[in-house]
Amino acid sequence: PGLRTAFALPAGPAHKSKTSAQTAKNRPLVPHFISNKTPAIISTAYSKSNHAKGNYISFPFKTIQDRNVMVTMKWGPVTDPGVDRKLWIYFSSALDSVEEEQGWIFVKSGNAFAGVKVVDGYEWVTPWKHSDAINPKSFVRMLSEKSPVIMVVNDAADYGNDFAAFKKALIAEPVSWKDGVCQFATITHEGPLKAGKIAGNPVEYQPPLLNDSPFIRSAWDSGVSYIRKGDEAMILDFSDPKNPKRTLGVQPDERFPSGSGQDKPIVFGKARDVLR
Repeated sequence: PGLRTAFALPAGPAHKSKTSAQTAKNRPLVPHFISNKTPAIISTAYSKSNHAKGNYISFPFKTIQDRNVMVTMKWGPVTDPGVDRKLWIYFSSALDSVEEEQGWIFVKSGNAFAGVKVVDGYEWVTPWKHSDAINPKSFVRMLSEKSPVIMVVNDAADYGNDFAAFKKALIAEPVSWKDGVCQFATITHEGPLKAGKIAGNPVEYQPPLLNDSPFIRSAWDSGVSYIRKGDEAMILDFSDPKNPKRTLGVQPDERFPSGSGQDKPIVFGKARDVLR
């Protein structure tokens, strides 16, 4: 079993959701920035001989996420023949800006900032440059197969729309990588054989709910989803696959989630109580 976590960054309070899944995702770092050109940062793996053709290969990783911060490490061997065992990370040419400083790769796109740190270092396979076209594709390649990868994504407004302040805050944040354990901010990633921790608490990989967010709630094996946004609510009932039901205009009760997100993103360089 696995746990899939998502966190949205609107201009204001954000929300997070948790979805239990049978398998962990092979491509864990996938922040997309709002744009008609779909700028993104995506982790993937390519065959040594066919990477230019865009062949996606399974690459087993374990990611621990707390709101807008993720730490990823390899959790299993690469079994596909001819595949580079070191992770490649794709930076879309549609991103507004990509800058490097003190081991971090910083991204600015629209109203969002992002930072990526390959703890054991990286090299550019194809250097990044801005372009309105999909190609050329730009990748960095990890220097170490087992290196942790840290990613942080924030609304630009979290840092007063000051990209320099965002970069300074992330560079100042301590990173510990020793004896197979990576610690960054609230996250302690202990590798593939241990659960890892968020704010000192072990990660729960078998939560009681299939979907658990401010907007959708569903219990394991129930086939029923309770959906709410503000005061509007609906029920999707697939408990009888041959007779699915949709109920609109429902009065929200204790079965429904809150209908509004209250969790705020981690903002570095400010009061430490945001790292709750």
